[in-house]
Amino acid sequence: MTRFASHTADRVFPATRRPREPYSFEVRWKEAMHAARIRNFRFHDLRHSCASVLAQSGATLLEIGDLPGHRQLQMTKRYSHLASGHKSALVNRVLGGIK
Repeated sequence: MTRFASHTADRVFPATRRPREPYSFEVRWKEAMHAARIRNFRFHDLRHSCASVLAQSGATLLEIGDLPGHRQLQMTKRYSHLASGHKSALVNRVLGGIK
């Protein structure tokens, strides 16, 4: 068995001619970007956007890293500067009662 699933339901972009084989959507992606007049935006950039929004919404680094599938915490730490509000809330929750 290959590393790819054998069912089309497992695919985000199933191929119409060979549904059990991996499908390259690069041509369709470029067409969509051209039609929307979007420049310099790769499909991979969606992962970065997702992680950034999660960080700005107060997600923990473990939560942020889990969604895009980061294997190393170092990769996820790139977004830690966006989660400063979350850090402040944590410090206030834990140490806020100390006078």
